[in-house]
Amino acid sequence: LSEEYLLRRIKDAPALLAMHNGHPVGFFLTHSVSELGPVFIDPLYRGMNIAQLLYARMLFELGPSNRAVMFVFTSNIASQTYIERMSCPKTDETIVWFWNDN
Repeated sequence: LSEEYLLRRIKDAPALLAMHNGHPVGFFLTHSVSELGPVFIDPLYRGMNIAQLLYARMLFELGPSNRAVMFVFTSNIASQTYIERMSCPKTDETIVWFWNDN
């Protein structure tokens, strides 16, 4: 994920960037105000609740009346666990999603 790619993405939809000492350590991108994700945390900073803070801030920014869908890989147990702790309902469906970023 290059800086150019991230800058292009954040022009079109809400995004958050986590910084530490002036360096990016994580981000939360969205596809629109109703489709949340992906979240990425630098491996050196994982386990420090940065993703949880980004989720909480994004949901706060969207406001209480907005509903959103979060896309999480089935292999990402940590994100699934956190989202379930936020009392977000989980679907039993598998979603296959293709997108062309041209």
